[in-house]
Amino acid sequence: MSTVSLEQWRVHIEAARSQGMALAQYARAHGLSHYALYAASKKLRRRSRADSVSGDATASTTPFIAVQVASSPLVLRAELPNGVILHWQGTDASDTTSWLHALAALPCSR
Repeated sequence: MSTVSLEQWRVHIEAARSQGMALAQYARAHGLSHYALYAASKKLRRRSRADSVSGDATASTTPFIAVQVASSPLVLRAELPNGVILHWQGTDASDTTSWLHALAALPCSR
């Protein structure tokens, strides 16, 4: 692996992946050492992880993607024994909590 640069091995590794071939299969088909190909692949993965940690990575190799969860409105409905129906729709949990505490403090009558 010392006579061939890591970038040259990267070309072979990417070619193997694009052809859907295992590295050993690709190495056999192209007369390469599969040990050297695997070693280069491992070295490139380590380098990529180190770059990701330091923030220097130009392309992410993680299988994960960023996800944003949209908040949906909270809908509450309460039917009181005296026939009053309360309906509340809001997105702010602190407002809803305050509203519920205020309702809980009210006296109930039958």
